[in-house]
Amino acid sequence: MATSKKQVLNRLLSLTLVVVMCFGFIPIPAQASSATATLTNGMPVTVNNVLALIEEYKNGTREPGEKAKAAGFTSYADTKPTQRYDPYNPPYFGAIGSGTECAKFAFAFWDDIFGDAPYRKVTDPWQVKPGDLIQYPSHWCIAVQSAYQRTGYDYPFTQAVGGGKTGSIGWGDPDASLNDILAIYTRYPIPYKFENSEVLLTAEGPIGTPLSSLEGLDSVRLEARKTN
Repeated sequence: MATSKKQVLNRLLSLTLVVVMCFGFIPIPAQASSATATLTNGMPVTVNNVLALIEEYKNGTREPGEKAKAAGFTSYADTKPTQRYDPYNPPYFGAIGSGTECAKFAFAFWDDIFGDAPYRKVTDPWQVKPGDLIQYPSHWCIAVQSAYQRTGYDYPFTQAVGGGKTGSIGWGDPDASLNDILAIYTRYPIPYKFENSEVLLTAEGPIGTPLSSLEGLDSVRLEARKTN
């Protein structure tokens, strides 16, 4: 039986439309990671550089980008009274999709850190790094510290910054559990190198999904190897 273009499009839309409690957002497929990605200040994507950039936004010495300003953000600074933004109008359309409330802040702040750097999904919460986007069942936020362990717990924690339905930006979210998350998205590139026509992934570069940066290779053998 023939299928019309409209029916195909409707099926694709039904597969990609995801509704979450925080906000219904339309996700954009994960992208290939690039070893040459840079932050919005032109610096390489490293943990130290991300932390330095986050601190600039936190202390107010760096303003939101033009796209975030168009969505109503005037500052990300940690101030009293708390910085506020309109959580609904307009929605923010970012690299991963569109959102309001906490998603609006997280998507905007994520883009203002990494610009157009590609992203990928991380499956191991112990690999969370500063700047990673974290999705909880009813909340989105940005990690501002690498994953760490607390005494008495067998799962990791992080510290995070997030928004919400009141439009307030909260920097005081210590010991955020990574035990009940739905997803982690990172824009750190995967360290890899080519050697004798083989792709060697360093121990510091866990594989997320998808590994689309390796598409097009006829024969690939993946090997975890520590580098000096």
